[in-house]
Formats: sequence, C-alpha cells, structure tokens
Amino acid sequence: MSRIEFFYPSFTKKAVTFTIDDGNKKYDTIFLDILRPAGIKGTFNLCSNISSPSMREELTTFYRGYGIANHCKYHPLVNLDGIEYRIAKERFDEATADPAFIYPVEEAKGFYWAIQPNGWRQMVFEEDYLRFVDEGQSELCEIFGEGAARDYVWPYREMENERIRAYVKGKYRSVRKTGCTYDLDGFAIPRDKKSWSYNAVDTNLLEVMEKYENYPDDGELKFFAFGVHSYDFERDGKWDDLREFARRYGNRPDTYWYASVEDIFDYEEAVRSVNIKEGMIENPSSLTVYLTVDGDRITISPGKQITI
Repeated sequence: MSRIEFFYPSFTKKAVTFTIDDGNKKYDTIFLDILRPAGIKGTFNLCSNISSPSMREELTTFYRGYGIANHCKYHPLVNLDGIEYRIAKERFDEATADPAFIYPVEEAKGFYWAIQPNGWRQMVFEEDYLRFVDEGQSELCEIFGEGAARDYVWPYREMENERIRAYVKGKYRSVRKTGCTYDLDGFAIPRDKKSWSYNAVDTNLLEVMEKYENYPDDGELKFFAFGVHSYDFERDGKWDDLREFARRYGNRPDTYWYASVEDIFDYEEAVRSVNIKEGMIENPSSLTVYLTVDGDRITISPGKQITI
C-alpha cells in the first residue's frame, strides 16, 4: 500500500492567515503596510455600511487580494432569548439611564441602547438583525464580487438568540466567533466551521506563533490564524510585534502557505473530497491538490485522476 500524504500548495504543512474585524481603514493601512511586503494574507471581516457609493472603487482596490467576510451591516447586537425588554420613554442619557430599560436611538430607527457587560451598546430586534445580515452580504458582493462574503463573523460575540444562530449557521459556509484558541487544538484546521476562532491576538502573537513554528509534523495540515482588530495593535502598542512577526515568519513560502481563511477552508474541503482507491487517486474538486506518494511530490488537477 502506497504512503499518501497531503500538503498545502508549495508542499507545506502549515498555513498562516489573519481574521481582522470592522474595516478600520486607518489602521488596516498600517497593518497591511507591514504584512503585505512579507506576503502574509488573510481575511477582513467588514460591515457593509462602511462603504458609500463613492468609496466602493477605493475599497475594492484597498482590499484586493484578501478574503472578505460578512461582519453584519451596522455591527449590531440582537435581542437575547428569554428576556422581556422594556422600552424607556425618556431620552437616553448614559449618566442616568436605567439598565432595566432599553432606549430608542434617536438618529437610527429600530436601534436601541441596551446595557452590556462592556457598557451601553446599540441593539436591534430579530427581524432587523436578519435584514442586516442579508443586506451586509449582498452589499459586500456588490463591492467585491459574487464570491465575497461566503463566511460570517459575529459582531461582538456569538449571539444568544437561537433563531439568529440557526439562520446564520444555515446560511454561511463558516461562522467565526470571538475567543482565542491558542494551541489547545493542536493547531488543527477547525473541525466545526460554524463555530471556529483564532489562535492568537496582538498581545500573544509572537508567543503563540513560536509554538506553531516549532509544532511537530504529525501528518496533518495545520492552521494558524490571528485577529482580531487592526486597531488593537495601536491601542496596545504592539506594532513592533507585528513587524517582528512579519520579519520572522513572512516571505517563507517553503515553510508556510499564506492564504485567506476562505482559501484554507476551500483547500481542506478539496483534500477531504479526494477519492483514494487501489491503484488510483481521484480529485473531484475544483482545486489542484498537492500530495506525496511514497515521498514523491504529485499534483492532481481539478477533476483529474492518477494511477499509482
């Protein structure tokens, strides 16, 4: 029996990517000025309302070459299951507002100020949230093309609303939540694509990446993604860490496959679809797959098969 082992493109076992929220162009610019020369790619999770018609060409150019995920139009929270909301009649004043009530947002119909663990935030009810999910995807596709926004990233956190969770997880190929996984899963490609998260953030980027660098080859394809906002590096004074990350781990295509989250997940799906029979390997996917057979490097084009 031949020994068959799968690789990423360029015959590497380790992928590196990022997942960056909100589309803060000021800090995304600094972020990309550091990572782009190092060849490091990833995905930006955007709220479609950051764009106006006059900005669309500029945004398309700015984010060209990177993945785009839907971060929900307006970045709202949604009403939680099991809570009866009481709407205040008086105008919202953060200094005197009663947390037992929600307060209409005067300048945005359908939005309410609601208390959260990190302060007052804007919330909508289910029907508006569902509409913003759909509008966010369609508007991002208008800007970046039909292949954009196949994946979803929760604003704030995974919403504690069963209807919203079911809708989002049923509609999108992958759904990212908030929370650092570090190396607890052995840097495996996330198995639950409807509830996955990143390995590192700005404050532990170098520490976790060093573990990834040294993680032994166990025969499986590996995954490293860091997040979660470009402005985190400004807030925490970590731009030098990002520069060091780019210097040490960028421009090494023989060691790492630099790709968007979408491209990594697509490639894993292609690998999983490969059909191995006695004397034959078939690739029914739309992507070229990379493998070795008894140590010999082989590529199989989409829809093709080889004999072994």
